[in-house]
Amino acid sequence: MKKFISFFVMMLTINITLLAQAPKGHIEFESYEHNYGVIKEADGKTTYSFKFKNTGKAPLIILNAQPSCGCTTPVWKRRPIPPGGSDLIAVTFDPANRPGAFTKSVRIFSNADNNNIMLRIMGEVVGRERTPQELFPRKVGLINMATNYIAFTRVLNTKTVEKSLEFYNFGDKHVVLGLARKPSFITVKFEPANVAPGQKGKVIVRYDASKANIFGYDSQRIYLTMNGKEDYNYSIGVSATVVEDFSKLSASERANAPSIRLDDTQFNFNKIKQGEKAEHVFVIKNKGKSNLLIHKVKASCGCTAVTPDSKMIAPGTSTKMKVVFDSHGKHGRQYKTVTIITNDPNQPTSIIKVIGEVVSE
Repeated sequence: MKKFISFFVMMLTINITLLAQAPKGHIEFESYEHNYGVIKEADGKTTYSFKFKNTGKAPLIILNAQPSCGCTTPVWKRRPIPPGGSDLIAVTFDPANRPGAFTKSVRIFSNADNNNIMLRIMGEVVGRERTPQELFPRKVGLINMATNYIAFTRVLNTKTVEKSLEFYNFGDKHVVLGLARKPSFITVKFEPANVAPGQKGKVIVRYDASKANIFGYDSQRIYLTMNGKEDYNYSIGVSATVVEDFSKLSASERANAPSIRLDDTQFNFNKIKQGEKAEHVFVIKNKGKSNLLIHKVKASCGCTAVTPDSKMIAPGTSTKMKVVFDSHGKHGRQYKTVTIITNDPNQPTSIIKVIGEVVSE
């Protein structure tokens, strides 16, 4: 039996060696990349054919050609190429909705000894002129906009920021724009307020963070009137992330600033049954030299309630903050966060994690 096994292993080794030494095809391309230069989106798809030759000693078969993007399509003949034979791989690029510079690749897999080859195409697309319907696809009452949402990403609480939204009147009558409701710290201006058919305009929105008295993420809506009529759908969304401006603090003020410390940054309730609540009390300490102000405490989910005992912590003192997770309607692994925003210039934002698993009965 041992002799038979040894013989079998020896024959298998010989066969593997012979297979490894068997002649194979070898693929060589005349070029491995092509630069289209400047092309126009309006001209549509464009194709370049990469020519290759089998310089090996066995038939060559292209098994697959995998593009890096859906805008790029390779086409090849699925037939063996004999030694010394040649063929083409046609690569088509679709510039639709892709203005600007581009670089795409196609990875070629074959039965050759060099069975993994990368081809590249590159160039620059000059975008076609967009129609008003394409530029202003979102209908907002009697006008159309590109979007009815403005995002102010990071706003210092001492600053006023401004952005505008363009709009277009596709109707056959004038549209008179006005304001129904808005937050007091946001101002709105229409240019023009009376928009003729086929005319463009813009809504200019100014967000005054110094008057908002808000910290962290803020979301608001501006409600418009059109031709004197008010409608819930005549609205613009505005968001901002307001952060405290510490840029004018002197070295002395920084040295005497508040300093937040948490006794822990994670609450792991392990496993609880669906419908149960889990709670934990965190301790927030002020290790600094002036009052620590808790500007805002925000949970990532309505299922998590957060209640600090005090929002002002004197130097050297602490306060408690209860966090309650309600598992009603939840199932499986849970990961929630609680964000604490304070006037600590060195750590204005602190994150607490609430994790665990909710299991069914």
